[in-house]
Amino acid sequence: MKCLNIYIALVILFAACRKKDKEIKPSNDCLTPTEVAIAAVSNDAVTFALVGTDSLSVGKVQWTIISPDKTLQIETNGKNLITQSFSKSGEYRITAIVETVCKTRITLTRSETIQVGYFNKVWIKEIGQYTDTTFRAITESRGGGCIVVGFRYIVSLDESGKIIWKNETGVGNGYLNSVVQANDGGYVIGADRIDYTYGLAKISAKGEKLWEKNFTGGGNAGGTGYDRLTTVVNTQDGGYIIGGSSSSLAGIDKSEPPKNNMAYRNYTLTDYWIIKVNSQGVKEWDKTLGGDAEESLSNIVNTTDGGYILSGSSASSKSGDKSDDTNSYYDFWIVKIDRHGVKEWDRSFISGGSMVALPDGSVVLITGSATTTNKINYMKLSNRGEILWQKQVQGDRARIISSNDGGFAMIGRLDQYNLISFSSDGEIQDVRKIDLEGADLSYGLVLGEASSGGFYGLVSWREQQAVVYIKK
Repeated sequence: MKCLNIYIALVILFAACRKKDKEIKPSNDCLTPTEVAIAAVSNDAVTFALVGTDSLSVGKVQWTIISPDKTLQIETNGKNLITQSFSKSGEYRITAIVETVCKTRITLTRSETIQVGYFNKVWIKEIGQYTDTTFRAITESRGGGCIVVGFRYIVSLDESGKIIWKNETGVGNGYLNSVVQANDGGYVIGADRIDYTYGLAKISAKGEKLWEKNFTGGGNAGGTGYDRLTTVVNTQDGGYIIGGSSSSLAGIDKSEPPKNNMAYRNYTLTDYWIIKVNSQGVKEWDKTLGGDAEESLSNIVNTTDGGYILSGSSASSKSGDKSDDTNSYYDFWIVKIDRHGVKEWDRSFISGGSMVALPDGSVVLITGSATTTNKINYMKLSNRGEILWQKQVQGDRARIISSNDGGFAMIGRLDQYNLISFSSDGEIQDVRKIDLEGADLSYGLVLGEASSGGFYGLVSWREQQAVVYIKK
């Protein structure tokens, strides 16, 4: 009996030693990870995985992920993969310090360029019948959502697409052509007034009019000026640049005469006319730019050096401020000015459309071609006006808008797609056919950039105008 008890005790001791040894040296049961990898990318979600192991082998993991928009430090236990959301594409650096259940410790790193944040529709909302108004401009609201302006109405929508308010805030009985955010949460609106003067108004976040200004030049043959405002943009000092076309003579608010000395007899001989105002709408300076025929301003963008690039059409030959002879009946005329309105350079192309400034100081623009059809030509100009590259995509109508990853997107009729996103070098990153429930994204091609990297767009939908929000 005594021998039997000793035997049982030895068996128990041997089993305990084997169990203890297994806890100390379980290497034959543990899979040590060999690398960290990108397992999947879906819209803005990126999944990171440990390769060569499984969740039974993994103990504590300290993840460090450095992305273009943020740095994350995460600790997990018993997980060999994690998923996180990001808003910017670019180079990602991932470090994983892994402790296995075998008590081994290993550090794995990886750097990889990842494209995230594909465009998708969030909502679409009707805002009015064509008999009510024709909306012409849109901008994002400070708290999310957007503001839309047109002939009769200003409409405010929240981030879910619900209409918050709809006001009839006229500016000189004219067309409201442009709207931008003000620093205090309100908005500044530019109008093409019925009396052919520039109209400018400030409204509160609730749509209440705070002040209104108008600007004009001296009279021409008809005894009155002829000034048609097109656009308003924010300036770096908290003021605004307003611009459009004018054949008015010098006088009142206009400091320079028309570039064509026959403009006083022919009001169609317009020039680019831009005015810099402060945050209260008080004029600081103005500039007239043009040649010996008609110029019509369509767009202004800010540049990183504090200046501006103007674009529009020109029928002028080499004269006045135009450095090149006309390429066609109307050229696409680009003019760079400094922060005081002094011209630095200009370029002329056969035809063109929209343009957008990039963070590197360059500008990308859509231009025409004399030889290609069903092709959209786009090019990149340096801040000195040099052509850096020229490329093409299939399509017949589009506009471009900047993206928060440093690139840009093209929206419109693009072969079988309606949206293409590009890198800053013009390389295609993603192509999309966004389902708009029958709406036409090419209608008017009126776009407003969103802080999400997406945009708000005006579309025709169910015999009405509507706003669509595309998020990136």
